Amino acid sequence: MDKLLNPICRVDYSDDCQICMQRQIGRKCERKLNKLKNIQRGCLHVYSICKEIETSCTRLIWDVDENGFWRENIKGIDDYYLMER
Repeated sequence: MDKLLNPICRVDYSDDCQICMQRQIGRKCERKLNKLKNIQRGCLHVYSICKEIETSCTRLIWDVDENGFWRENIKGIDDYYLMER
């Protein structure tokens, strides 16, 4: 669910937050924005591999707020399925 991480700074990257020049709670965090770009690139790569080998691929999301951001309560799909039971 990291692909739906809210990129707003909450000073939750302790080491980087100490030296971040843009450290202001409520502003977009450069580290989170970079993380989202890398995750997006990885997801697109997985989807292209699935298409290439003709395997179906389903995108799922869960535990999101009204803005479509992950609430960070349920991390992995295994946790999601356990909660649903």
